[in-house]
Amino acid sequence: PGRKVILFSSDNDFVVRCDGMPNLIGLFVSYPDKLGSNHCTQWENVSRLLYQLSVIYGRVDVNTPVGETVRMYGVWRGKGVSHWREEAGEITVDAPSSVLLESVRRDATILGEAEGSEAS
Repeated sequence: PGRKVILFSSDNDFVVRCDGMPNLIGLFVSYPDKLGSNHCTQWENVSRLLYQLSVIYGRVDVNTPVGETVRMYGVWRGKGVSHWREEAGEITVDAPSSVLLESVRRDATILGEAEGSEAS
């Protein structure tokens, strides 16, 4: 009670239905027709996007050209309060090659260090 909820949606009818509901603010999101082939951003933005997607969908799978799969979990059985507060994620690699596994570990380390440097 008393909290405001902002709903972002590309479904105009859904946003319109938010009108008149107490404490619910509907905002229409319009996506560009075409996206460029390359996008540049900071690691923090990528980690935040992947975390949000893995929480929304429970799991995000990234398939490699050689048939390996990296799975990023935002929700898992036994995820506790501290995991939610820390925005913890879980990463697994199916049929891992040593190169892919090392790359995932390196990237996770970079993200962890970037997050730690922002806190100081």
